[in-house]
Parts: sequence; C-alpha cells; structure tokens
Amino acid sequence: MPKTWVVAGKIQDFEEGKGKEVKVQGQAIAIFRIDQKFYGIENACYHQGSPLHDGDVKDCVVTCPAHSWKFRLESGECTRDDSIVMRTYSVKAENDDVLILI
Repeated sequence: MPKTWVVAGKIQDFEEGKGKEVKVQGQAIAIFRIDQKFYGIENACYHQGSPLHDGDVKDCVVTCPAHSWKFRLESGECTRDDSIVMRTYSVKAENDDVLILI
C-alpha cells in the first residue's frame, strides 16, 4: 500500500518543545515540535509501552517519563542500545496543517 500524507492537526495545536499524541489510521503517534520542526515517533516506549508524548525532550532526544529510556527523534534509536529502534514518521508543516506520512 503506498504511503500518503495525512493531516495530524493544526500547527497551533503543537506546543514548541513538547510532544502530543495523535491517532492516525489507528496508530498512536507522538509528534514533537522542536525548533519549528516536527518529528513523529511511535507513542509506546519499547521498554514497557509507556507513552512517549509526555516525555522531556533535549537535543532531539525524548526521555520516557516512566523509566527514563531515551530515544532519538530523528532515527528512533535508543541511546542505551542502538539495536533498539522505534518506528519514526516523516512529519511536515504545510499551510496551517501538520501532515504525517502514513
């Protein structure tokens, strides 16, 4: 099935430096707005499934609020074990919308 850009929300709905959970085609995705750029990562930590959208972000790395596992938003790699990779999504802003490639 070919991928397509889907509206995930309005730009103003995403706070700078924070994450927000969106549900797109049945998938829970955490979208982060960092320095006016958007990043998408699956919203269930690899460790125990805790939601990542509530995690703190520093240098494009999100820290899971439950057990402090850290993941790079650009690649999904876990900082403690780079063989663990979370699914990431391409996200962009267009006009007033935030779009995600699904």
